[in-house]
Amino acid sequence: MVRLENLSYKDNIKNINYEFESNKITSIIGPSGSGKTLIFNLIENLIPKTNGEIYIENKKITKDLKRQIGYLFQNPQDQLFNNTVYEEIAFGLKHYHYKEDKQDKIIKDSLAIVGLNETYLNKNPYKLSYGEKTKVALATILALNPSIILLDEPTISLDNKSINKLISLLLKLKNNYHKTIIIASNDIEFVSKITDNIVILNKGKTVLKGNLNEIKDSYKVNKIEIDTKLDISQLIKDKGLEIKEQTDRKYIVAIKNEEQANELLEEIVNRKIPINKFELIRPTLHEIFIEKVGEQE
Repeated sequence: MVRLENLSYKDNIKNINYEFESNKITSIIGPSGSGKTLIFNLIENLIPKTNGEIYIENKKITKDLKRQIGYLFQNPQDQLFNNTVYEEIAFGLKHYHYKEDKQDKIIKDSLAIVGLNETYLNKNPYKLSYGEKTKVALATILALNPSIILLDEPTISLDNKSINKLISLLLKLKNNYHKTIIIASNDIEFVSKITDNIVILNKGKTVLKGNLNEIKDSYKVNKIEIDTKLDISQLIKDKGLEIKEQTDRKYIVAIKNEEQANELLEEIVNRKIPINKFELIRPTLHEIFIEKVGEQE
């Protein structure tokens, strides 16, 4: 468990209070310059805090406790500096005096966890793809078996296939290896698929925090999804409602309250229009984000 108590850094971070839940994925999102990476740098003591405290397991963070944290930089190449993948992963193990007869297994196991086989061990990390560099950098962290993993903008420069693989990997780390994972990201679609808890920052301050599902449930329904083979666009318009999205079979309709949804459903039933789906929808994380910090360029 990591806890921030009145954490501040100059005028950039202002009295942040938050407890990151153990064995869960928490995502920090916010506009560029809102302080996401600064929080990571403060946790890692890469920059000195102006005020406040950082706790791990209810103890003020120390050099020894900091070993429980693994930090994946925004650009993985910033933490790769050896000639082979093997040497890259072995570097931290040697630094912390792991027994030599244990190192080979740890290195191979760490590589396997991130989905790379032993053929990568003798490859030059600088010649790998961006996604592979990210995996190698993460393997160097996992080799030291931290309980807490920080990931700064992990989806930058990744294609959709690589992002889906990253999601599977992070869920495996949480569910199978019981890691506490903290992500800083502007990729709200990615965050929506993976996070348990959310922190929204704006101008160095927390504007929303909590369990993502509970936050969504606290918002009123604002849309309906209707699946039908018939064209009901005129019926929707006659009810004074706006169609936000329309395909051959599906309509996404904006509503102000559930009463409007009930009136539309009653009209559909009265006209005996066959429907496969009529679902009330609450705001997405992206919509909540815009409400809290405004539209971003």
